[in-house]
Amino acid sequence: MDIKQKIEKANEEAARRLARGEPFLVDIAPAHEVIPGMKDKMITHAGPPME
Repeated sequence: MDIKQKIEKANEEAARRLARGEPFLVDIAPAHEVIPGMKDKMITHAGPPME
């Protein structure tokens, strides 16, 4: 089996495991309790840092 076939087989196995998984909630908490530096009424976003 060549490297390409090994990668394809591994990717198929990874996809199979993801599809069979069952997500569950572990915990929930207010953002200011779990995000370092989070302040009252602070707005966050997924982009680069802003002033």
